[in-house]
Amino acid sequence: MNNTPKTATEKQYASCLAQFAQWGGHLPTRKSQIVEFFQDAGAIERVNRKKVASLRVYRAALSDWHERHWDEDPASHKDIKRCLADLAKQERSQRIYQHKSRDLTVEEGARFIALLTVKYGSKVAIRNRALACIAYVTGYRAGMLGDLQFDWLRNIHIEETDIIIDRDPFKTRKRVRSVIPFTGELFCPASWLRQHLHVNNITQGYIFRETSALGRVATGRAPFHRNSVNIILKNLIKEAKIEGGKLTAHTFRKTMATLGVMNNVSSVEIAAQGGWMDAGTVNNHYVSDAISMLGRAPLALVQATKIAARKIELFDDNNSMGSLIINEQQK
Repeated sequence: MNNTPKTATEKQYASCLAQFAQWGGHLPTRKSQIVEFFQDAGAIERVNRKKVASLRVYRAALSDWHERHWDEDPASHKDIKRCLADLAKQERSQRIYQHKSRDLTVEEGARFIALLTVKYGSKVAIRNRALACIAYVTGYRAGMLGDLQFDWLRNIHIEETDIIIDRDPFKTRKRVRSVIPFTGELFCPASWLRQHLHVNNITQGYIFRETSALGRVATGRAPFHRNSVNIILKNLIKEAKIEGGKLTAHTFRKTMATLGVMNNVSSVEIAAQGGWMDAGTVNNHYVSDAISMLGRAPLALVQATKIAARKIELFDDNNSMGSLIINEQQK
């Protein structure tokens, strides 16, 4: 029996296959059934439709299963790719592709942190604060937050130091090392994480766990579900009265990258902290947005307008403006 722990990709593939079976699919399957599943799950009018990006993961999961267990792979047929391309075209025409999670501005980030500084008292509040501050400073995906393990924490018992997360690969085969900073100030992610571990008596297993209505903390043998992570973070954003656009757990991933670039942090450092495969992903998806957020272009217009306004004042002081108005009225 193979007891090797499953990677995040293997878990994701297993989940896709389970949902495919729940829909009514069977393995091995036919090309026509995969097309039917994609058209149903990705239908534009469907309330809880699956995006094409998600369906491509399903295709990869089906392809992987057939490559390992069958003599042909219907998921790689050109008709499957054509089906996904048609759905992607519909997304573009309906402008669905634009509904992506946005990042937080610096001011919204400050508002969010201000809320976290007063979120303590109960075990759940302390857990949620630790979860949120780690999301903020690492930019981890929801699944990466949910599967954090105590054994991956370094410096945990050395007070007034940064905590290092030395975690197993998530989507890639690359290990991730991230820093949870100790600031010694009101906003101190390392202290908040240590408080959570102490109050909730966590010394092994997964560090974020379900808590019952009676305050009983789960054993930590299963990862905290990414949907639970997303709900907690969305509720905290709403409580901070941050509105506009799509705000989800992924908002923090975009925020970490964007604010990092704006503050002259290299894309290599950002990729290492957030667990991106390489710096190219940060450059391709976040740098241009971050540059525009610096506001240099509108600031240049403001400065130019100030200079022009001073010239007009001088022009007015010489009574030339009054003469100009009179001349215009006499025409």
